[in-house]
Amino acid sequence: MKTVTSRASIGRSDQPRFGLRSVGSGLLLGLAVATGAGASAQELLVNGNAEVASLAAWSATPEVKIVAAQVQTAGTVTPFEGALFFTFAGKASGSASMVQGGTTGLSAGALFVLRGRVQVEFGDLAEARVRFFQGAALLGSATTGPMNPATGLWDTFELPAVVPLGSDRWEVELRGTLVTGTFVNVFYDLLSLSACNASVAAAEVVRLGSPPNPSALLPGLTSAPVLGATWDPVISHASFAPNATLDLLCVTPGPTNVSLPGLGTLLCNTAQILILQPVPAGQPFQVPVPASCGLVGVGLYTQGASVDANGVISLTNALDITLGTF
Repeated sequence: MKTVTSRASIGRSDQPRFGLRSVGSGLLLGLAVATGAGASAQELLVNGNAEVASLAAWSATPEVKIVAAQVQTAGTVTPFEGALFFTFAGKASGSASMVQGGTTGLSAGALFVLRGRVQVEFGDLAEARVRFFQGAALLGSATTGPMNPATGLWDTFELPAVVPLGSDRWEVELRGTLVTGTFVNVFYDLLSLSACNASVAAAEVVRLGSPPNPSALLPGLTSAPVLGATWDPVISHASFAPNATLDLLCVTPGPTNVSLPGLGTLLCNTAQILILQPVPAGQPFQVPVPASCGLVGVGLYTQGASVDANGVISLTNALDITLGTF
């Protein structure tokens, strides 16, 4: 049995999820739309938005209810969107959960993404899980871990999970755990489980250019650029620009090959820069790849550069990458 803990993200709905790099992530999504690249998504959850006032699609503990409002001492909770939402405070208890499962969308290597809104009060904890089974055997799982956003605010969460080979059933579980008081003050709304209709292996291909640059930009330390994960290539200074103080990574939608005397060969078409990320020399870059079906199979072009204390710039090889689901 293999269990995987996912790198889920959670952030306030009024803040950019990817911080400084959210601009680049948005450009990646726009690129997929403009080029028609990527895969379509299939929605798998039934009544994930709670707008049908029935838990028939869910297997839920008695504490879980669908309501229009929940009166709390810290204020009244109302839906993030629509007229109804899920409350786990319908009955005094130490924990509560609701589960939904299915058998569609289970292509090995396909990307599942569980998204939603969550709100808690009084320090109680929320958690979302995705699991994959073959019969009764658990093949893999992903979890957000405990979520405890600020009281009174609907926060977003996003949990990517890759379908293991042999899976014949998926399962989504939303949990709530009491920390203080009597009721589990955990609330969910706008839940969605999307499955990409394609599985593509992420790839990194070295391109030196002509004349060739030093092969100093190394592939991701953790993995190739997988959707829902963070791509972490690094520039090696073992023999390249040993006095560098700053490294830069450029990501563009197109390649080029232009010799720049004194610098090296420019290998990324800088007419449209999607991401330009600086790090201290020798540190891995951290490029979050959005968990979007629209990005499956998208090809991008990356190149590194290093700068020393005197402002001397040296260019590395390129890594031509394919965004994949595994």
